[in-house]
Amino acid sequence: MAFAIVFLVFALTVISTSKAGPAGRIINGNTIDENDFPWHASIEAIDSNETKECGGTIISSEWILTAGQCVKGFDSFKIILGRNESNYSQLTLYSNVSVLHPDYSGPLSNDLALIKLPIPLEFSDQIKPVKLPNKSHQLITFVGCKSRIAGWETPSLANDGPLYFAELSVIEKSKCIQYLGSQITDKNICAEALKKGNITPGDYGAALVIFEDAAWMQIGVASFTQPASGTMSAYMRLPLYLDWINQETQGTQ
Repeated sequence: MAFAIVFLVFALTVISTSKAGPAGRIINGNTIDENDFPWHASIEAIDSNETKECGGTIISSEWILTAGQCVKGFDSFKIILGRNESNYSQLTLYSNVSVLHPDYSGPLSNDLALIKLPIPLEFSDQIKPVKLPNKSHQLITFVGCKSRIAGWETPSLANDGPLYFAELSVIEKSKCIQYLGSQITDKNICAEALKKGNITPGDYGAALVIFEDAAWMQIGVASFTQPASGTMSAYMRLPLYLDWINQETQGTQ
């Protein structure tokens, strides 16, 4: 297979009730309500020398979608699911199976990866997949759409438990280039915080979602921001990658 696949035999499943949460995430976000963002995954990528924190998305009972930079160079992954504002109980899984997009070359450039879960998930109000776009969305710019992204708060404001979210609006490519540079292409979506909040590198891989047809639908995967951009952030444009996702996951739901 042409795609980069990391596979180790060992995979372990653990149920945890810890309240400790990853630090260095959504800046100045809003606290979520119970059962909001049930697709959100916290990912800790691990190798012998370092760890890296990222976000991710449940897209089926067996697969987590995240950013390529969250997988590249790492051997194993700790995945936390099911935490929200009032429920600190969580499911913690360990996986050693990942698939990096074959054309990944860094942030904003085919920055996508998949992580295979060691066991199929049993869905609940706290743990269930996000709605994915379809190919008709490849023709939509989403400019002006109100969107959201979830993550953990910065250590100075909250470092113990619940998810937070930022509200953003999708902006034009030309405006995004002014703030984030010429590396922005048609394969990216850019968004600007509406009131407060923005992502940090610890949120890369998380889902940018919009509300469509009575459901939250993922349109982007967090890939890049920088302090000088203020409230701007950039994402991989998910509708362009549906064939790759379906091929690697074999269409599992």
